[in-house]
Amino acid sequence: MPARSPHRRRSERAGPRARRRLFGTGRPEHPARMTLATPLRILDTGLEAAGAPTGADLHHCPALRVNWLRVENARLRALLNTPHHLIFYSAHAVESVLHQGLLTPEEAREHHLIAVGPLTAQVLANAFHVPVSVPERHYFESLIELLQRCEPRDVLAMGLKDKTRDLSPVTSAWGVAFHEVPVYETEPNCAALARALAELAPDWVTVTSSRGAEALRQALPEQPARLPRIAAIGPRTAERLAELQLPADLIAPSPDRTLLIEAILQDSP
Repeated sequence: MPARSPHRRRSERAGPRARRRLFGTGRPEHPARMTLATPLRILDTGLEAAGAPTGADLHHCPALRVNWLRVENARLRALLNTPHHLIFYSAHAVESVLHQGLLTPEEAREHHLIAVGPLTAQVLANAFHVPVSVPERHYFESLIELLQRCEPRDVLAMGLKDKTRDLSPVTSAWGVAFHEVPVYETEPNCAALARALAELAPDWVTVTSSRGAEALRQALPEQPARLPRIAAIGPRTAERLAELQLPADLIAPSPDRTLLIEAILQDSP
């Protein structure tokens, strides 16, 4: 277990408001940052670069690298020989399918496409030119609710390797087949992330997944002289950060990268 800094130990004993004050006094101040000439430094560690905000110096260094997983084309087409609910858990899943030519626009029209998140929906719609359903909220439970409102049919989901999701509340009730097909994997990008942390000395670091939290923990020195403030994309990521002795200073109001950056700007003086 990496050694914890004195400031982390003090913050864990304090309440939320006290902890926020401790982080403000326990880390080196940047007087120049209080002037308009020195913008807030944010290191964004999401897989894709976020849009540059006004009033901040945003740098992107993904905490994870993405690799496509080879999927046997004939096997996938055999599974999709009847209309399915076809779920894409991320934009990377769509990109892997496009890269390997696993689904054509003509074939996509035979299925009901579901995207988990508006960005994934946009990538899907642009690629296949078909209607795409999106859960109302960016949570897995909302996907279950969406499926329960659909007509029964077989379900095939494409996403990240070793990240399974239980759709049995729907598929068992329907009595239909469910196939989960991993189409990409991620690996820690620790060396690049460690360099970015050392060179940029960011005021804030965004963390957009539990695996990203693990990569950040590996990239940080065991006893850092200075820790940036940490912004988590959602409660589950914040929980994993806490388990790694890196408590989040801020949690996005909704799991959306733009809202996460906006929350950082609103929280900072």
